[in-house]
Amino acid sequence: MFGAGLIKLRGDPCWRDYTCLFYHYETQPLPNPLSWCFHWLPKGLLSFGVLVNHGVELLVPFAYFAPQPLCALAGISLRDLVNSLPESGATRFTLAQERVLAADRPLAFLFFAILNGAHPDEFEREFRMPAARVEAYVQRLVKLGLLDQAPSGRIRPLTTRSVSWRSGGPLAAAFDKQIKHFFLSMDFGAPDAVYVSDMVRLSEAGRSRVHAMYAALRLEIHKAAEADRAAQLADYEWTAVLMLVQPLDMAAVRRIDPVRTAPI
Repeated sequence: MFGAGLIKLRGDPCWRDYTCLFYHYETQPLPNPLSWCFHWLPKGLLSFGVLVNHGVELLVPFAYFAPQPLCALAGISLRDLVNSLPESGATRFTLAQERVLAADRPLAFLFFAILNGAHPDEFEREFRMPAARVEAYVQRLVKLGLLDQAPSGRIRPLTTRSVSWRSGGPLAAAFDKQIKHFFLSMDFGAPDAVYVSDMVRLSEAGRSRVHAMYAALRLEIHKAAEADRAAQLADYEWTAVLMLVQPLDMAAVRRIDPVRTAPI
């Protein structure tokens, strides 16, 4: 983190005169509708954003060596401040991107793993994929406009974590055909499985509220995952999470045989 701050100060002068954000949102790869709004924020606010970045990258790391509670506050500053910033990458796949990802399941899996915080090295180690194949996939994702790779080799997604795909499109079809069955075939009764099911009456507005709750919970789950990654816990492993809200098919419910009790 500290090195990233120093590189900025030694690099483009815009980091020293606090003007980098004046054009970042206009020139970033795959801008989304919010990028236009960010670009037209008051210049004073954009300059303040650069100043906050310098503070987080150049000053906060020194607090790691301070006694508690300052050291804990430094961790909150770096993690929670970054997590609270609005995402400004692409919010939706292009049709061409969907077609390529839907046709190549390992490629799609690698992209979504990176999107959720994985590094290619972890993919090689945990999924036993040869390094050359992982690198070829990374380069393919770069060409698709889904990843950006710096000269140092560091990669970052060019989409938001909550990037969406078309209803009925190539990725939706691939999910229905392959991934959905993978989730539903899991042993829900396994000792390490935790699930909750319920049946309630909800209006369309009520279901929308639940969907918003799921979106907020999803962010909290990712924060928990990032905290586990930082702590390097021994039992840190990939975990499946499935959330669903949908009106019941009452015709199918009515076809269920009623429970028959033996006569007393």
